[in-house]
Amino acid sequence: MEPLLSDEQLETVKRINIANDVLNAALISCYDELAFVATRLQVRPIPLKGLSTAGFYMEFAGRPMRDIDLLVDRNHALSMKTVALGLGFTESSPAAPIDFENNYELPQLSKVVSIRADAKLGPCLEEAGIAFYHNSPNTFAITTLLEIHFDLELSGRIPVQLESDENRLSATSELFYLMYKLYVDAVILNKLKAIKLLGDIIRLVDRRGPFIDWALLNEWSAATNSVGLVTNVMWHLVHTFGLGAVEGGLEQSLKLRAGRNDLYFGDLIGRLVANRSPRYLVLGRTGNKIGVRHHV
Repeated sequence: MEPLLSDEQLETVKRINIANDVLNAALISCYDELAFVATRLQVRPIPLKGLSTAGFYMEFAGRPMRDIDLLVDRNHALSMKTVALGLGFTESSPAAPIDFENNYELPQLSKVVSIRADAKLGPCLEEAGIAFYHNSPNTFAITTLLEIHFDLELSGRIPVQLESDENRLSATSELFYLMYKLYVDAVILNKLKAIKLLGDIIRLVDRRGPFIDWALLNEWSAATNSVGLVTNVMWHLVHTFGLGAVEGGLEQSLKLRAGRNDLYFGDLIGRLVANRSPRYLVLGRTGNKIGVRHHV
Protein backbone atom coordinates (compact mmCIF):
# COMPACT_ATOMS: atom_id res chain seq x y z
CA MET A 1 0.00 0.00 0.00
CA GLU A 2 1.18 3.53 -0.71
CA PRO A 3 1.75 5.78 2.31
CA LEU A 4 -1.13 8.08 3.16
CA LEU A 5 1.09 11.15 2.91
CA SER A 6 4.50 11.86 1.41
CA ASP A 7 7.44 12.83 3.65
CA GLU A 8 7.01 16.44 2.56
CA GLN A 9 3.32 16.41 3.45
CA LEU A 10 4.09 14.84 6.83
CA GLU A 11 6.57 17.63 7.59
CA THR A 12 3.91 20.16 6.61
CA VAL A 13 1.43 18.53 8.98
CA LYS A 14 4.01 18.60 11.79
CA ARG A 15 4.57 22.33 11.32
CA ILE A 16 0.82 22.96 11.22
CA ASN A 17 0.38 20.92 14.40
CA ILE A 18 2.97 23.07 16.19
CA ALA A 19 1.15 26.24 15.14
CA ASN A 20 -2.22 24.80 16.13
CA ASP A 21 -0.84 23.83 19.54
CA VAL A 22 0.27 27.42 20.10
CA LEU A 23 -2.97 29.07 18.99
CA ASN A 24 -5.18 26.49 20.72
CA ALA A 25 -3.32 27.05 23.98
CA ALA A 26 -3.80 30.81 23.66
CA LEU A 27 -7.52 30.43 22.95
CA ILE A 28 -8.07 27.99 25.81
CA SER A 29 -6.17 30.27 28.19
CA CYS A 30 -8.35 33.22 27.16
CA TYR A 31 -11.49 31.12 27.61
CA ASP A 32 -10.44 29.98 31.09
CA GLU A 33 -9.89 33.59 32.11
CA LEU A 34 -13.24 34.68 30.65
CA ALA A 35 -15.10 31.81 32.31
CA PHE A 36 -13.43 32.43 35.68
CA VAL A 37 -14.50 36.08 35.81
CA ALA A 38 -17.94 35.54 34.25
CA THR A 39 -18.87 32.78 36.70
CA ARG A 40 -18.30 35.15 39.60
CA LEU A 41 -20.82 37.49 38.02
CA GLN A 42 -23.36 34.65 37.75
CA VAL A 43 -22.83 34.40 33.99
CA ARG A 44 -22.41 30.84 32.72
CA PRO A 45 -20.50 30.69 29.40
CA ILE A 46 -20.92 27.40 27.51
CA PRO A 47 -18.08 26.43 25.12
CA LEU A 48 -19.09 25.60 21.54
CA LYS A 49 -17.53 23.81 18.56
CA GLY A 50 -13.75 23.31 18.77
CA LEU A 51 -13.51 24.79 22.24
CA SER A 52 -15.87 22.07 23.44
CA THR A 53 -14.66 19.14 21.33
CA ALA A 54 -10.86 19.61 21.36
CA GLY A 55 -10.66 17.40 24.43
CA PHE A 56 -12.00 14.46 22.41
CA TYR A 57 -8.86 14.38 20.27
CA MET A 58 -5.65 12.58 21.22
CA GLU A 59 -3.88 15.94 21.19
CA PHE A 60 -5.32 19.46 21.18
CA ALA A 61 -3.49 20.20 17.92
CA GLY A 62 -5.65 17.55 16.31
CA ARG A 63 -8.54 19.99 16.39
CA PRO A 64 -7.46 23.34 14.89
CA MET A 65 -9.30 26.29 16.44
CA ARG A 66 -9.38 29.82 15.11
CA ASP A 67 -11.67 31.55 17.60
CA ILE A 68 -13.50 31.24 20.91
CA ASP A 69 -17.20 30.45 20.59
CA LEU A 70 -19.27 30.92 23.74
CA LEU A 71 -22.98 30.53 24.39
CA VAL A 72 -24.63 32.53 27.17
CA ASP A 73 -28.18 33.23 28.23
CA ARG A 74 -29.69 36.00 26.10
CA ASN A 75 -30.07 38.18 29.19
CA HIS A 76 -26.36 37.78 29.99
CA ALA A 77 -24.92 38.56 26.56
CA LEU A 78 -24.02 42.17 27.32
CA SER A 79 -22.61 41.21 30.73
CA MET A 80 -20.38 38.66 29.00
CA LYS A 81 -19.26 41.34 26.58
CA THR A 82 -18.42 43.65 29.51
CA VAL A 83 -16.30 40.88 31.04
CA ALA A 84 -14.44 40.42 27.76
CA LEU A 85 -13.79 44.15 27.35
CA GLY A 86 -12.47 44.27 30.90
CA LEU A 87 -10.03 41.49 30.07
CA GLY A 88 -8.55 43.30 27.10
CA PHE A 89 -10.79 42.31 24.20
CA THR A 90 -11.78 45.10 21.84
CA GLU A 91 -14.46 45.72 19.22
CA SER A 92 -13.33 45.72 15.61
CA SER A 93 -15.89 48.37 14.67
CA PRO A 94 -17.91 51.02 16.51
CA ALA A 95 -20.56 49.52 18.72
CA ALA A 96 -23.99 49.27 17.11
CA PRO A 97 -27.35 48.45 18.70
CA ILE A 98 -27.92 44.70 18.99
CA ASP A 99 -31.14 43.24 17.62
CA PHE A 100 -31.74 40.48 20.15
CA GLU A 101 -34.86 39.32 18.33
CA ASN A 102 -33.29 38.72 14.92
CA ASN A 103 -29.66 37.88 15.72
CA TYR A 104 -27.99 35.10 17.63
CA GLU A 105 -24.54 36.53 18.40
CA LEU A 106 -22.77 39.78 19.28
CA PRO A 107 -20.25 41.41 16.93
CA GLN A 108 -16.88 39.67 17.07
CA LEU A 109 -14.32 40.84 19.64
CA SER A 110 -10.55 40.42 19.44
CA LYS A 111 -7.50 40.47 21.69
CA VAL A 112 -3.78 40.39 20.87
CA VAL A 113 -1.78 37.93 22.97
CA SER A 114 2.01 37.65 23.13
CA ILE A 115 3.76 34.29 22.92
CA ARG A 116 7.47 33.80 23.62
CA ALA A 117 9.11 31.29 21.29
CA ASP A 118 12.17 30.88 19.09
CA ALA A 119 12.23 31.91 15.45
CA LYS A 120 11.21 28.42 14.27
CA LEU A 121 7.61 29.18 15.23
CA GLY A 122 7.27 31.77 12.46
CA PRO A 123 7.31 29.33 9.51
CA CYS A 124 4.91 27.05 11.39
CA LEU A 125 2.40 29.86 11.86
CA GLU A 126 2.76 30.85 8.21
CA GLU A 127 2.17 27.25 7.09
CA ALA A 128 -1.02 27.12 9.15
CA GLY A 129 -2.24 30.47 7.85
CA ILE A 130 -2.15 32.09 11.30
CA ALA A 131 -1.38 35.82 11.13
CA PHE A 132 1.23 37.18 13.54
CA TYR A 133 3.77 39.95 14.03
CA HIS A 134 6.76 40.49 16.31
CA ASN A 135 6.35 43.02 19.11
CA SER A 136 9.84 42.17 20.43
CA PRO A 137 12.57 39.65 19.56
CA ASN A 138 11.37 36.05 20.04
CA THR A 139 7.87 37.27 20.91
CA PHE A 140 4.98 36.58 18.56
CA ALA A 141 1.79 38.63 18.73
CA ILE A 142 -1.29 36.64 17.69
CA THR A 143 -4.88 37.85 17.54
CA THR A 144 -7.48 35.76 19.37
CA LEU A 145 -11.10 36.15 18.30
CA LEU A 146 -14.19 35.87 20.50
CA GLU A 147 -17.77 35.24 19.40
CA ILE A 148 -20.47 35.53 22.07
CA HIS A 149 -23.61 33.64 21.07
CA PHE A 150 -26.89 34.14 22.89
CA ASP A 151 -28.76 31.62 20.76
CA LEU A 152 -27.56 28.70 18.66
CA GLU A 153 -29.29 29.99 15.53
CA LEU A 154 -31.79 32.63 14.50
CA SER A 155 -35.10 32.45 16.36
CA GLY A 156 -33.94 29.49 18.43
CA ARG A 157 -33.80 27.19 15.41
CA ILE A 158 -31.40 24.79 17.12
CA PRO A 159 -32.64 23.36 20.44
CA VAL A 160 -30.57 24.30 23.48
CA GLN A 161 -30.33 21.59 26.11
CA LEU A 162 -27.66 21.84 28.80
CA GLU A 163 -26.09 19.19 31.00
CA SER A 164 -27.39 19.56 34.52
CA ASP A 165 -24.01 18.84 36.13
CA GLU A 166 -21.58 20.13 33.49
CA ASN A 167 -20.87 23.48 31.90
CA ARG A 168 -21.69 22.27 28.38
CA LEU A 169 -24.47 21.40 25.95
CA SER A 170 -26.07 18.00 26.34
CA ALA A 171 -24.62 15.38 24.00
CA THR A 172 -27.84 15.39 21.95
CA SER A 173 -27.99 19.17 21.60
CA GLU A 174 -24.28 19.43 20.79
CA LEU A 175 -24.52 16.75 18.08
CA PHE A 176 -27.51 18.41 16.43
CA TYR A 177 -25.78 21.80 16.56
CA LEU A 178 -22.59 20.41 15.00
CA MET A 179 -24.59 18.74 12.22
CA TYR A 180 -26.32 22.00 11.38
CA LYS A 181 -23.08 24.01 11.49
CA LEU A 182 -21.56 21.41 9.18
CA TYR A 183 -24.41 22.08 6.75
CA VAL A 184 -23.98 25.85 7.03
CA ASP A 185 -20.20 25.78 6.52
CA ALA A 186 -20.16 23.17 3.75
CA VAL A 187 -23.28 24.06 1.76
CA ILE A 188 -24.12 27.71 2.42
CA LEU A 189 -20.60 29.08 3.00
CA ASN A 190 -18.77 26.48 0.88
CA LYS A 191 -15.91 26.13 3.37
CA LEU A 192 -13.57 23.19 2.86
CA LYS A 193 -12.61 23.42 6.52
CA ALA A 194 -16.13 22.24 7.35
CA ILE A 195 -14.50 18.81 7.52
CA LYS A 196 -13.26 19.83 10.99
CA LEU A 197 -16.87 19.72 12.14
CA LEU A 198 -17.20 16.21 10.73
CA GLY A 199 -14.23 15.22 12.88
CA ASP A 200 -15.96 16.82 15.88
CA ILE A 201 -19.15 14.86 15.19
CA ILE A 202 -17.31 11.54 14.92
CA ARG A 203 -15.41 12.06 18.14
CA LEU A 204 -18.46 13.35 20.00
CA VAL A 205 -20.40 10.19 19.07
CA ASP A 206 -17.40 7.99 19.88
CA ARG A 207 -16.91 9.56 23.32
CA ARG A 208 -20.42 10.57 24.37
CA GLY A 209 -22.57 8.19 22.33
CA PRO A 210 -24.28 6.57 25.36
CA PHE A 211 -25.63 9.99 26.37
CA ILE A 212 -27.19 10.82 22.98
CA ASP A 213 -30.99 10.53 22.82
CA TRP A 214 -31.43 9.40 19.20
CA ALA A 215 -35.22 9.56 19.35
CA LEU A 216 -35.06 13.17 20.52
CA LEU A 217 -32.46 14.01 17.86
CA ASN A 218 -34.76 12.66 15.15
CA GLU A 219 -37.68 14.55 16.67
CA TRP A 220 -35.69 17.77 16.39
CA SER A 221 -34.65 16.96 12.82
CA ALA A 222 -38.29 16.49 11.79
CA ALA A 223 -39.34 19.72 13.51
CA THR A 224 -36.61 21.71 11.73
CA ASN A 225 -36.95 20.09 8.28
CA SER A 226 -33.44 18.69 8.47
CA VAL A 227 -34.09 14.95 8.33
CA GLY A 228 -32.07 14.66 5.12
CA LEU A 229 -29.05 16.26 6.74
CA VAL A 230 -29.23 14.09 9.84
CA THR A 231 -29.78 10.92 7.78
CA ASN A 232 -26.76 11.61 5.58
CA VAL A 233 -24.49 12.22 8.57
CA MET A 234 -25.78 9.16 10.42
CA TRP A 235 -25.39 6.91 7.36
CA HIS A 236 -21.72 7.78 7.10
CA LEU A 237 -21.17 7.46 10.84
CA VAL A 238 -22.35 3.86 10.53
CA HIS A 239 -21.14 2.77 7.09
CA THR A 240 -18.03 4.91 6.50
CA PHE A 241 -16.68 5.38 10.02
CA GLY A 242 -17.93 2.20 11.69
CA LEU A 243 -19.85 3.74 14.59
CA GLY A 244 -22.31 0.92 15.19
CA ALA A 245 -23.90 2.74 18.13
CA VAL A 246 -25.63 5.01 15.61
CA GLU A 247 -27.48 2.20 13.81
CA GLY A 248 -30.66 2.54 15.86
CA GLY A 249 -30.82 6.28 15.28
CA LEU A 250 -30.14 5.81 11.56
CA GLU A 251 -32.99 3.33 11.22
CA GLN A 252 -35.39 5.83 12.81
CA SER A 253 -34.06 8.63 10.62
CA LEU A 254 -34.43 6.60 7.39
CA LYS A 255 -38.09 6.03 8.20
CA LEU A 256 -38.58 9.77 8.73
CA ARG A 257 -36.68 10.51 5.53
CA ALA A 258 -39.09 8.61 3.26
CA GLY A 259 -41.16 11.04 1.21
CA ARG A 260 -39.82 14.22 2.83
CA ASN A 261 -38.54 17.30 1.06
CA ASP A 262 -36.20 19.15 3.39
CA LEU A 263 -32.54 20.07 3.72
CA TYR A 264 -31.34 17.11 1.67
CA PHE A 265 -28.58 17.93 -0.75
CA GLY A 266 -27.13 14.61 -1.88
CA ASP A 267 -24.13 12.95 -0.29
CA LEU A 268 -22.64 15.89 1.62
CA ILE A 269 -20.35 13.77 3.79
CA GLY A 270 -19.11 11.73 0.84
CA ARG A 271 -18.18 14.92 -1.00
CA LEU A 272 -16.41 16.37 2.03
CA VAL A 273 -14.23 13.30 2.50
CA ALA A 274 -13.50 12.98 -1.23
CA ASN A 275 -12.54 16.65 -1.56
CA ARG A 276 -10.56 17.03 1.66
CA SER A 277 -7.52 19.30 1.57
CA PRO A 278 -4.04 17.71 1.92
CA ARG A 279 -3.86 19.61 5.22
CA TYR A 280 -6.51 17.28 6.61
CA LEU A 281 -5.77 13.58 7.00
CA VAL A 282 -8.20 10.88 6.03
CA LEU A 283 -10.28 9.42 8.86
CA GLY A 284 -9.44 5.87 9.84
CA ARG A 285 -10.32 3.48 12.61
CA THR A 286 -8.21 1.09 14.65
CA GLY A 287 -10.21 -1.43 16.64
CA ASN A 288 -12.75 0.47 18.70
CA LYS A 289 -10.70 3.65 18.73
CA ILE A 290 -10.44 6.36 16.15
CA GLY A 291 -6.94 5.99 14.75
CA VAL A 292 -6.31 9.40 13.25
CA ARG A 293 -4.28 12.29 14.57
CA HIS A 294 -5.42 14.54 13.04
CA HIS A 295 -6.52 17.21 10.91
CA VAL A 296 -10.07 16.34 10.21
